[in-house]
Amino acid sequence: MIGIGLVPACSLQHPPYGLPKKVALLLRLLAADGWVLVVQRGSHRQFNHPTKPGRVTVAGKPSDDLARGTLQSIMKQARVKWSTR
Repeated sequence: MIGIGLVPACSLQHPPYGLPKKVALLLRLLAADGWVLVVQRGSHRQFNHPTKPGRVTVAGKPSDDLARGTLQSIMKQARVKWSTR
């Protein structure tokens, strides 16, 4: 049954819990880490960081779900390891 037990039906996080599932939450986490939006074309946003090299690209509307592989790729680009707890 969905929504009963440990995982709510409207979970905003991927297992392991703590990783963002929605684009909007990922955007907030990147901003909190210091990434700044520099270019946007349609639903693709590119971010720069004042001290970290390179750019991070995030695609999708804020309400879209993130695929796990896409999330891992963005985390690798951003050189960020978010806590899973």
